[in-house]
Amino acid sequence: MSSEQPTLWQTETPKIDRSFTLRPYQDCAVVSIYNEWDVSNVDSTLLVQATGLGKTVTFAEVIRQWDDSRGRILVMAHRDELIFQAVNKIADHTGLRPEIEMAKFHASRHAWMSESNVVVSTVQTMSKPRRMERFDPESFGMLVIDEAHHAPAASYRRVIEYFSQGGLKVLGVTATPHRKDKKAMGAIFESAASEMNILDGIEEGWLCDIEQKYVVVDGLDFSSVRTTAGDLNERDLAELLGGAVSDEEEEALRKQEAMIHKIVGPTIEEADGRPTLVFAVTKEHARRLTEVFNRHDGVTAACVLAETPRDERRDIIRRFQNYDLQVLVGVGVFTEGFDAPATACVAIARPTKSTLLYTQMIGRGTRPLPGLVDEHDTPDGRLNAILESEKPSVTVLDFVGNSGRHKLVSSADVLGGEYDLDDIAAARDAVQNGGESSNMRDALREALENRERLEEAERKREEER
Repeated sequence: MSSEQPTLWQTETPKIDRSFTLRPYQDCAVVSIYNEWDVSNVDSTLLVQATGLGKTVTFAEVIRQWDDSRGRILVMAHRDELIFQAVNKIADHTGLRPEIEMAKFHASRHAWMSESNVVVSTVQTMSKPRRMERFDPESFGMLVIDEAHHAPAASYRRVIEYFSQGGLKVLGVTATPHRKDKKAMGAIFESAASEMNILDGIEEGWLCDIEQKYVVVDGLDFSSVRTTAGDLNERDLAELLGGAVSDEEEEALRKQEAMIHKIVGPTIEEADGRPTLVFAVTKEHARRLTEVFNRHDGVTAACVLAETPRDERRDIIRRFQNYDLQVLVGVGVFTEGFDAPATACVAIARPTKSTLLYTQMIGRGTRPLPGLVDEHDTPDGRLNAILESEKPSVTVLDFVGNSGRHKLVSSADVLGGEYDLDDIAAARDAVQNGGESSNMRDALREALENRERLEEAERKREEER
């Protein structure tokens, strides 16, 4: 086993954070997971907790309560950041630092060779036969899959099949259980042990409420954008929104520049100095957006891309978290495993037809400021604490025009799960036509009440005939 450790998570011997208390829904989730495994005899179950509700802490507690005599534990995710996040959280919560199986790091082949019973790995590493077959599958009793909406992929299936040879309990953990490619989560997970979505989190006072603003952009026409794999074609979208890379004529470049300004200007105005996260279509789109943001007096912006060096990325994110940087622009890298509670405005400069992707994007802004909610025992107490804070809500900006045949997702779709489709459409139209930032939950309730009043009036007219 390598003695080197990544500087991102290297610390002294971990100490258990005794001051931490599980939130009630986390505690209930842990009980439900073990009930599924040990009472209902289910081998694989799912934990759904919206971004900001502490799903990593929840599965760290599942690990803490695991009886080591039942076998070793494998925690698996698909990105380096998620791996390091899991290692740190498990170490803080259990007092034992997991081993890493990834790149040049090799975990102990046998449990007796290590202080920890937990191995953390990327699916890219563990799905390779030469890495996977280092381990005796019968020595493992639990597999935790972080961001489990990826689990139907073939690479995950190979790992699950291998480690299931000796009997295995599988826990999938996700904030967004719906896959845009329609692959059935049910093919992997037999049950859902616990679910708390973004709407539940808001209404219970664990997450910030959403203020929706639709920015109508003159000349923005999605009707010619193709659909690829269930979402807007990235190349078409980039050309439309000013993020294409080409040797276009000067007039075409001017149009792209103009579209960038139509996104940047309203974002600066609506953000009003607050920390803002911007989701771009492509790397070039992110670079152009960042450049134009930085042309404005008093605005500081930076972009983080997949190839951004780790140390530089950490520095940029640290500056954003510390309010030293107002605008952070990214492409995909902030949809999972990114924690910045300071985010008070989220600009969706990458429209989508995917509820999963949209939920991931807006979820980056729904975390309340640290230290606000856990000292309160009631939803009202938590809600009031958030409302009286410097971040009473998160503003979500959607840039709209002629959507053509496309049904683009907005916060109305994310928060309107229990509402009629007509009510969701009415709420979306009311907020968009109003032209101002509006609370989407209020708009949904009002749409429902309006429809019920109309139905009641129609019923009375029928009775009088």
